[in-house]
Amino acid sequence: MQAKAEALLAAKTAAAEGFEISHACIPLDMGDVCDFSYCKAGIQRSDLVAIRQSMKLSPGMECTTRFRRFARS
Repeated sequence: MQAKAEALLAAKTAAAEGFEISHACIPLDMGDVCDFSYCKAGIQRSDLVAIRQSMKLSPGMECTTRFRRFARS
């Protein structure tokens, strides 16, 4: 019981970072954990969770997806 309470407290007090990324349409379900790699900027993440997505119904189907990452110590 104590371990569950500590895990819940850690999850609720973890710092969160948000990112919005514009990209070509790829099938995602909200809640999916995604990898992101942007080599020119030296950014690699494998712990982003998709939380919102919008798309333009036009050629190329440009999407903007909002991701969240929890920073745990």
